[in-house]
Amino acid sequence: MMTIKNKFNIGDVVYINSDINQTPQTIIAITVYSDDYYTYKLNSKDDCGDYREYEISYDKNVLLKIENY
Repeated sequence: MMTIKNKFNIGDVVYINSDINQTPQTIIAITVYSDDYYTYKLNSKDDCGDYREYEISYDKNVLLKIENY
């Protein structure tokens, strides 16, 4: 039996920590690999890509957006 301990869920709105525009992204898929390795497929109006758990957050990084204004 396998227990999945993902932090985020499909349908959640998150932000990519390194995105200077802090565009809201929706999680549309989760891929589970061995050793508790997950990737989250994020989709926005402009882009779609796979990210690791440490690369995304529920919180917008306001400082990053201000620094790149």
